This record gives sequence, C-alpha cells and structure tokens, in this order.
Amino acid sequence: MKIKRIVLITLAVMFYGVFTVCYPAEKYEINWDSLNLTPYQKKRIEMLDREWNFINATIRPGLENEQKLFEKFLNDPCSNEYTLRNLYLQILAKQNQLKYQALEVYLAKRRLLSKSQLNMMTEK
Repeated sequence: MKIKRIVLITLAVMFYGVFTVCYPAEKYEINWDSLNLTPYQKKRIEMLDREWNFINATIRPGLENEQKLFEKFLNDPCSNEYTLRNLYLQILAKQNQLKYQALEVYLAKRRLLSKSQLNMMTEK
C-alpha cells in the first residue's frame, strides 16, 4: 500500500509538469504593439491571434477531458494498463498538437516583421 501511494504521488507530480501546455507568447511575453507595426502587420497578427484562439478552443477542451479521465483511471484500482497507456498517448498527442500549432502561429507572426523589428524584439 505504501509503495502504491509513493507511485501515485510520483505520477501526480510528473503529470503536473507534462500537462502544462505552453503557448510561446505566454512564455516569452512579446509586446507586439511596441514594435511599431504597420497597419498590415497589425491586421495579420490579429488574424493569427484569432486563428490561435480557434485552434486552442478546439483542442484544449478534449485535452482537459482526457486529463480528467486519465486521473480518474489512474486512481481506479480496476483500470487496466492498456487503457492508461492509450489515454496517456492521446493526451501527449493533443499537447504536442497544441504546442506545434502555437509555434506555427508564433513563426508566422515573426515572418511579418522587418529586420529592425526583429532586432527590437530581441533587445527587449
């Protein structure tokens, strides 16, 4: 019983870090407005933000549901290992999908910038 408790605590700590999905803008805090954007750049960045919000709103609810289900199965002594592994792989796939899409949106925004704007971005 003591070993089971240690394993569950270890898994809980490990999964807490794994379940954190990071959008690059949250981590790097880029103030796009401080880069003296042209009206075209502002419009495109707003479109990319709307695209990200749609992607995030589409994927994240399923991810959160699978995470809750995983926690439920993890705490259920009757759940089988195959189910846990399969659900965990689904969670990882959705997390990776979100991270990849976040990177693509960030890169699309960065491609809109001039060299001087890129320099301004890296100076901050």
